[in-house]
Amino acid sequence: MLNHIIMKRKFFAYASLLLALVLFSCNEAPTPLGFSLVQDTVELYAINSFEHPLIENAETYFLPLNYANPGFSLIGTANGIKSGVVIRFSRIPDTLTYVKENDIIECALNLQPDRYALGDTLGSNYLSFSVYENTSMWVIETSAEDFFQKKFQKQTPMATFSGSVPRKDTMEKIIVDFDKALLLDWFKKQAEKKDTIWGISIIPNDNSKIISQFYGSGSHSRLAPFVRVIFNNTKSNKVDTLYLESAMEKNFSITDNKLDDNRLTLQGAICYKPKFHFDISSIPKFAGIHKAELHLPIDRSKCFSANVPLDTIIRLDYYENETDEINKKSPKYYYYGIRNTGIDVFKVYSLTSLLSYWNRNTGKGSLSVNFENSTSQYRLNKFSFYTPNEPDSTKRPKLIVIYSVLKKKD
Repeated sequence: MLNHIIMKRKFFAYASLLLALVLFSCNEAPTPLGFSLVQDTVELYAINSFEHPLIENAETYFLPLNYANPGFSLIGTANGIKSGVVIRFSRIPDTLTYVKENDIIECALNLQPDRYALGDTLGSNYLSFSVYENTSMWVIETSAEDFFQKKFQKQTPMATFSGSVPRKDTMEKIIVDFDKALLLDWFKKQAEKKDTIWGISIIPNDNSKIISQFYGSGSHSRLAPFVRVIFNNTKSNKVDTLYLESAMEKNFSITDNKLDDNRLTLQGAICYKPKFHFDISSIPKFAGIHKAELHLPIDRSKCFSANVPLDTIIRLDYYENETDEINKKSPKYYYYGIRNTGIDVFKVYSLTSLLSYWNRNTGKGSLSVNFENSTSQYRLNKFSFYTPNEPDSTKRPKLIVIYSVLKKKD
């Protein structure tokens, strides 16, 4: 029994010594990575992307969201970015063709701002935009360029708003006049059921100093955009009130800011995402991947998050091909990167399953970086990541892998 205990102690001492030698032999300081005890029939290795080209390269790419009704809209101009929205309304009656323009007492578009805003939120909070009638088709694939070039809108606005929109716990509603003649035209089209009603576009003016978030379709009916119509109903001889509620919205954001070749950009509504390309073929095929950890440092001086804190969680998605990603299919694998407040590094604590998959196949693959929550995806928050070519090696993205292989028999 005593000999058995002594042998066990010798084994654990040997395993610990082997592990320490492997870690220090590759200049990798001991880390909090956990891994299994190994038997004397395997050899254990620790490698990282500083010593091996595990991260081949990285890039920023553009991938349109092409999504309707995110629950809010962005309107305004700030920081070299401009944002606007198209809106189609529901509950347009088909029985009000008898209403005349002089019957209408009030016809107004109501917009409810939220607190989120980018730009001069500590100063003027100046917002300026114009409202246009849409005259032809738009779809969720319509580009931001077509929206801002007014490819499907009238060239002359029906209404304009300019003024300060200060940030408050309870934001004040913005109300602008709505074209009565357009409203009567919608009543006619709805009754005839021949023409499509394409709604309106809200496009920012160049003198705006902020981009403000507004409640959108899917919010409470009196927070989402609506047109309120108060009119003398000549058939009932009373004053009636009608609400045309937002039913479908699509946001558009575009920027004049050029991408930084020395950084990787993740920015929600602008639709920029980083992608990291990996090559782990230096790890023997069918090795046992015990642990894989990825560090992604950020350049805080080039990040911003408007008037909300920077995100502390990001998501990394693996798609087997670009077509699946473009078609918004679910990724084959996805992982979370976590950043503690005040720390400028996102850490993905385990990519073990993904590297095991790559190791059994080609040894290569890519990861796309995205915001973890849908709200950030459709806002303008920006992260700037260091590239694998960063001159300061301590700021480069880093992949650490611990793996084992079977010992070769003599």
